[in-house]
Amino acid sequence: MDNKEELRELDSQVGARLKARRKMLGWSLTKVADHLGISYQQVQKYELGQNRIGASRLITFSKLYEVPITHFFTGLEEASADSEVELDPEVLDVARSLQHVNSEETKRAIKGLLKSRAGQDD
Repeated sequence: MDNKEELRELDSQVGARLKARRKMLGWSLTKVADHLGISYQQVQKYELGQNRIGASRLITFSKLYEVPITHFFTGLEEASADSEVELDPEVLDVARSLQHVNSEETKRAIKGLLKSRAGQDD
């Protein structure tokens, strides 16, 4: 894989993480665009990896989405070129609900339950 292909792959994977986080928050392209002062088409191009996102814009997304900037890069070394972060609507619903749980102990218990039911005990 040449350097251009690697960059395109990285842009696509970061864009997929942007999209997944937006969907997890239940936000529309228009809502994000309005917050950032850009068009929804530009947000969509970032999410699809069609336009490269600059560092300052990525920091703005990080603040808007309330995640560390590393969120958009975590796990990229394991991702394949064809991977697309697409979550089942039920998974998104559970994730949104979990965001509203204030107790860290309760969050850990829920996570443990879900992992054990999925056969992924730590």
